[in-house]
Amino acid sequence: KTGVERFQYDFSKIYDPYPKQRAFHASCAPFAFLGGAAGPGKTLCEIVEQMVACNEFGDPLQAKQVHTLLLRRTHPKLEQTVITRFREKIPKELYRSYNEAKKVVEWLNGATTHFGSMQYEHNAWDYQGQWFHIGYDELCEFTFKQLMATSAWNRCPVSPHTRKYGSGNPIGVGAGWVKKLFVDHVPCDEMDDTQRLAYKPADYDYFP
Repeated sequence: KTGVERFQYDFSKIYDPYPKQRAFHASCAPFAFLGGAAGPGKTLCEIVEQMVACNEFGDPLQAKQVHTLLLRRTHPKLEQTVITRFREKIPKELYRSYNEAKKVVEWLNGATTHFGSMQYEHNAWDYQGQWFHIGYDELCEFTFKQLMATSAWNRCPVSPHTRKYGSGNPIGVGAGWVKKLFVDHVPCDEMDDTQRLAYKPADYDYFP
């Protein structure tokens, strides 16, 4: 077979996005940030974004080259939020398997979603050698260096839509740089001269 079997599923039973979440999903900006207080479903929104990216291709030869990565700053928080929400909300009929040890979801077409943590800046190298569509749950808990450290892996050989995005509350060690880049649309203090010159406000979409 050259493709995978398709079937209809009423996804609105588990996910009915708000207008700002719909806009987040529709964004083509290289970077995007979904802000807000606790409770409106930001984590689930990111999980769905990764699921959609993984299921863009029906051809298994293309799909197996598609990988996404959803990060939380620490492993305990990853378990408590991202993985818990995935287990609660995503029906098992929508994916082939979930590897508990590796924290990897294999979707029906062979694409994969990886759940990971990045407690320290050097942990970005844990993902070297792979390509990813990358999300940061609670982005304000990360440093600017942790956002940029994964740039080499933020690519895909078959999809032109790879990007980085995050969601979160306006608190944490990264709240300052997140506000400047996404809300104020100015370069942040953590940027070097080259990054400041390359900064384009239109590349940073904000959805409050």
